[in-house]
Amino acid sequence: MSARIHRRNKLNVAWRRDLCAVGIALVGVVGMSAAPAAAAPGGECCRQLVVNGGFQRGAGDLPFAWTPDPYRPTASLVWDRHIGHHGHRSVRISDVNPTDSRWDQDVAVRPNTEYRLDGWIRTEDVRPGTEPMQFGANLSVLNTKDVTFDHSEPVLFGTHDWTYVSMQFNTEAATQVTVAARLGFFSGTASGTAWFDDIRLRPASCPTIPGHHS
Repeated sequence: MSARIHRRNKLNVAWRRDLCAVGIALVGVVGMSAAPAAAAPGGECCRQLVVNGGFQRGAGDLPFAWTPDPYRPTASLVWDRHIGHHGHRSVRISDVNPTDSRWDQDVAVRPNTEYRLDGWIRTEDVRPGTEPMQFGANLSVLNTKDVTFDHSEPVLFGTHDWTYVSMQFNTEAATQVTVAARLGFFSGTASGTAWFDDIRLRPASCPTIPGHHS
């Protein structure tokens, strides 16, 4: 199943690159929540680049276009069909042990371009590990060498209702990045439970709408 998911994610990346190049969006394709493309002030497509960022589409136990990446066997990565920021669906990561587990999606981007990643996170009893650098629930962006550009703020600990988080980054030479909904980090693990919903990636020049949903 994981091989099929990987091939499907590669197709999603190619579709997004082609669509943005011609300035159109698809409506009604299974698993894609798209709106008409708009031009950013710099001329770039302002369309949402993350596929199924609201986690409303999926099959079996997996949301469409997302891949679970557990840090250890004790980690539970679940497509939650009862809890959501908008609607009733999200993804959940939980582990009683310190973890750095993720839900991943590969996204095609333009090199040397500023992007904004944002979304909503809900937490329950999230605690940092024993590492000097402390991390909790966050969104992050990795390049093709699995190196993290940065993480969203605020990083969430403890128990919180749905909280808006965001980050801005430059793609440098990358033409593809991995968007990650994450409990923990490379340099700091975390335990507890976190839900993620309405994740969005767009050029930083596009308007920010904190109350958005995908």
